Amino acid sequence: MSGLDAKGNDDALLSALWKCKGREDGFTLACLQSLVGLLAADEVIAEYFSELPAPSYKLARYTDWIRPYLKRQLEDANKFSATEKAEKIVKISSLFEKYEAFLERKAPASGAAGADGGEADYIRCSP
Repeated sequence: MSGLDAKGNDDALLSALWKCKGREDGFTLACLQSLVGLLAADEVIAEYFSELPAPSYKLARYTDWIRPYLKRQLEDANKFSATEKAEKIVKISSLFEKYEAFLERKAPASGAAGADGGEADYIRCSP
C-alpha cells in the first residue's frame, strides 16, 4: 500500500487522539500532555500544528478542539472530586495557553494585508 493512500491510514496518532476523546480520556490526556508540551516548547512544531486542517468542519484548525475538551474534562474531574486528574488537566491547560499565545502573535502577522476591512479585502472581478 502506498504511503500516500489516506484511506488506509486510520491509525495515525492525531486521528486516534481525535477519535478517543470522550471515550478513552486517560489515553487522550496522556497524549495531549506530550503534544501540548511540544507545542509550548518549539515554535516550529507550533507553526506546523497551527496550519493543520481540522478533523471536523466545525473547527478552523486541528488544535481548536483541545481547549473545549480540557474545559469539559476539568468540569467532570471537579464534579467527581478527581483531584489528580484535575491537576493534570490544569498543567496541560497552562502549557496550552503558551500555544494559544503563539497563535495570537501569529494572527496579526497573517492578516496584515487588508486587515482593516477596507477595499483590499475584496477581490475585484472584471465584468
